[in-house]
Amino acid sequence: WQDAMAGEYPTMSEMAMAMLESIEYLPWLRRACKDEEEAMKRDNGVRELLESIRLRPVRDETELIDFLGTVCLDDERDSGKDELEKQQGVTLITLHASKGLEFPHVYLPGLEEGILPHKRSIEEGTLPEERRLLYVGITRARERLTLTWCAARTKWGDRLPSQGSSFLRELDPQCVQRTTWNEIRNRPVSLDEAKSRFSAMRQMLGG
Repeated sequence: WQDAMAGEYPTMSEMAMAMLESIEYLPWLRRACKDEEEAMKRDNGVRELLESIRLRPVRDETELIDFLGTVCLDDERDSGKDELEKQQGVTLITLHASKGLEFPHVYLPGLEEGILPHKRSIEEGTLPEERRLLYVGITRARERLTLTWCAARTKWGDRLPSQGSSFLRELDPQCVQRTTWNEIRNRPVSLDEAKSRFSAMRQMLGG
């Protein structure tokens, strides 16, 4: 491949595109897909790969191996995220790992000063980074988002009072419905509503 690069094709991306055209890979790929949506997705994937090659020049075999390893790892991550979104049930995930994912319902617990934003970010003046992290979590929800914080936490054996995150005060009040645990716990539930909820739980658990 080095001889080819030094000759007819000066760059790896041009050589890759020429190879795909010579074997008519893209037309074959479209014929192998079951519908137009899948064909478009696979076609875009190939073009993204070619663009990655163009943006990251490969000069020798070591760089080629490193590049291919990175591409494979990214593909595994993307595939894992696709599967994660399709799973039924509850997904427990960190804010960092949730990037690129979406779910119908999202719960973000622990929105307290010292947790989010983290105590260190308050001391070091890096609140914007924590705010962006919360933004990632908030925008994972497609239908409903629940943010929670507790009035007290047990730390090192002592029960200490907690304060809600300062970020909560930055949210648009018109988009937020505030409630407390006591209000939720004491809210009356009709028999039909209770049956409906338990039925949904049984279906989710495969019962």
